[in-house]
Amino acid sequence: MSEEIKIIELKELDNALDLLMDFNREIKIYKTEEEMKQTSEKFLKLGNPIGIVQEGKLIAYFNLYCNNYETLEAYFGNLYVLKEYRKQGLAKTVSYTHLRAHETVLD
Repeated sequence: MSEEIKIIELKELDNALDLLMDFNREIKIYKTEEEMKQTSEKFLKLGNPIGIVQEGKLIAYFNLYCNNYETLEAYFGNLYVLKEYRKQGLAKTVSYTHLRAHETVLD
C-alpha cells in the first residue's frame, strides 16, 4: 500500500452507504441484501463509523456504536479489514484512532 493512510468518518461522505454496502458484500457476513442494507443504514445513522478508503474503495472499517447516552454504554460494532489488506496494522490504526477521538467521552 503506497499511498498515505487517511482515516475518514463515513458519515461525511455522500456515497457512504454505497461504500459500506460494497464492503459488506465483500466480507460476506450478511445473509441477505436487505439485512445488509438495514444494518448499514442503522450504523450510519446511529453509530460513529470510520474507515480507510483507498482508490474509491472502503478497505478497513470500524464502528463505535453507543445506544445508551445516559450510561454511555458503547459497543465496538464492527472491525473489519478486507483480506488483501490485512497484516498491515490497519485494524489497529482505525481502532486506536477512533478510541482516541472519543477519549473525553469515555473518561
